[in-house]
Amino acid sequence: MEFIDKLVLPQSADRIVLLKNLLILGQVIFFIFSGTLLASAILSRSFLRKGQKSGNGIFYRLSVDFIDLIATNKLLPIGLGIVPMLGIVMIYIQLMHGTGTKLIEYMLFASGLYVLAIFFIYVYRSDLLKKFGFLSTDYEDVDNHDDKVSQLTIDNKAKSSFIAEAIGFLGVISLVVTIRIFSACIFISGDPASWSTDLSVWSLVLSPGSLILFLNLITISFALAGISTIIKLVFWDRNHIIDMNYFTYIGNFNTTISLIFSYISTFLFFLNTVLTPAASQSTISYIILASTLCISLIYILLLQYNKEDYSFKLSPYAFYGILIVFFLVVFKENDAFGLASRKNTGEMAASYLQLEETLHPAPLGEMGEKGKEIYNMKCQACHRFDQKLVGPPHKEVMKKYFSDKQAMIDFVLKPRKVDPAYPDMPAQGLTPKEAKAVVEFMFKEFGSKIQ
Repeated sequence: MEFIDKLVLPQSADRIVLLKNLLILGQVIFFIFSGTLLASAILSRSFLRKGQKSGNGIFYRLSVDFIDLIATNKLLPIGLGIVPMLGIVMIYIQLMHGTGTKLIEYMLFASGLYVLAIFFIYVYRSDLLKKFGFLSTDYEDVDNHDDKVSQLTIDNKAKSSFIAEAIGFLGVISLVVTIRIFSACIFISGDPASWSTDLSVWSLVLSPGSLILFLNLITISFALAGISTIIKLVFWDRNHIIDMNYFTYIGNFNTTISLIFSYISTFLFFLNTVLTPAASQSTISYIILASTLCISLIYILLLQYNKEDYSFKLSPYAFYGILIVFFLVVFKENDAFGLASRKNTGEMAASYLQLEETLHPAPLGEMGEKGKEIYNMKCQACHRFDQKLVGPPHKEVMKKYFSDKQAMIDFVLKPRKVDPAYPDMPAQGLTPKEAKAVVEFMFKEFGSKIQ
């Protein structure tokens, strides 16, 4: 779309690295907040329905406590949801410019849906607190009043909670679709073969790898919501919980929720790594997998201990473990995107340098030294004159360009696969003058040695 192109700014190599780091930060904040909000909203609606069927006030209280877990302030969804989401979209607009993919359009659609989801969930929360908010501090009255006035109040208000439940349902569905689309776009961004201009929404959401990533994020979110509820109610709000039966129930229930979804998320993360395209994986991918499995095992053991020890004193450590795993899941996807987008971002950096050179040309006398400097910084990392290293030796390559230096300059600017015995040479982000300077330096330095 034309208006998206107008949002794109020239980016240097350093700024591209900064944008990728900000992308990781934005996704971690966005998915932790949105995933936990989704899990708490689903659990809240589940206990609301249980309360309606049984008339038991404890279920209404749980419904209130779950929805109030992370939706405690009207500014939170702006700072932890909408702002990071817009940042994610803007960064993808910059880094995927020129690829022709429709991923950005799907992200923009999901962004609008996300705002609606937040609105619906907060309307649901507001209505629920008006009807049953008194239970969070006065639950003991429900059991102790002989005239059952409090219980009667609950029953009457429960009958009028249908609208709140319907609005909550719309909020949950909207948030599920939003997270599904964002997770699919993030997974597909790590696979250049899928960056087609005719990528349909069905191809996007039915992709096995993106579906596994979505389920992985959701299961971690439920595990995080469960352990966060324990920390909030058992450690922060313990003085307000007079009923020890409620105290024990929420501790056991949420520990069980965290345990079940922790087992599932660990398996899904392994499966997600298997389904990630090989071209988008590196050694870091397998280090992340090993780290995630180890950390998951540790916090699962902590949760298991929690289940046997009613003090729940190890809950904070399990909480930190789940947060670290959440970060590693996001980091792995961004590592895949970094590998997949090397060519595109390399061309962007080269275009920026070319623009900078046009606006601020370097003195001609400095180009010779510039060529030597570039050679020492970039070329020597992979090449030697007469030795095979990562790339072929200079003496084999320079022979082909001895009478056509311009062809070698063109190759340095836009590398391509030539010899299958060597890996692809990545774009170096050089301007035409810098490429010419380094080629001239190489012929000056090694030209007399070429037979």
